[in-house]
Amino acid sequence: MYTKAFIPLLVGLIFAGFGIYICWTPTELMLNGLSSTARVIEIEESIDSEGDTMYKPKFQYQCGSEELHETWSNIKSNTSYSIDEIVNIKCDPQNPEKMTVMELSTFLLFLSPVIGIATSISGIILLKKAIKISAKKKRLKEIGIQLTLNITGIHESGVIINERKEYLIDVEHKGEILTSDEGIFSPINSGKITVYINPTDPSEYWIDTESIIEE
Repeated sequence: MYTKAFIPLLVGLIFAGFGIYICWTPTELMLNGLSSTARVIEIEESIDSEGDTMYKPKFQYQCGSEELHETWSNIKSNTSYSIDEIVNIKCDPQNPEKMTVMELSTFLLFLSPVIGIATSISGIILLKKAIKISAKKKRLKEIGIQLTLNITGIHESGVIINERKEYLIDVEHKGEILTSDEGIFSPINSGKITVYINPTDPSEYWIDTESIIEE
């Protein structure tokens, strides 16, 4: 039950942590670095896994003195450059090899953390939902009326884990279609399943997906 919650939560935390890690130096330079300009003196091109051309420029610049420094960008992007193009940078006069391009940093600075936080939030929402469902399951197993009903159908929930689709189970009770909160990953054609229904509020029920008897 908790897999759907933990996967986005874990992925989100990884994205956030990785984003903070790779953005630490650019963030520090953006806040405290010396503003300067750099000239593109070389460009390295490569093709990524999706077939897009990525560019990695080499810059020549001054950082608080007349001495010229040359540094490759530590970020590949699909932003194309031309030789002798001038870009705005931030650099560290105490360590001139540390520099970041303003145009790249503005776009990429918080990309990974933002993606990570957004994914983590979805994971937290799913986790809260899973905890609520778990409490509902426990309570209805204690107070509910236990019935064995025919499975009338299944439908996709829209969730895919490890390339496997999740299916929700439908049953019919007194003319009403009841749908399971939890899903299954192996589609079935027919069978019976245990359902627990609140005796005082029949609209509240629990379909036990672990009790399937296939026919």
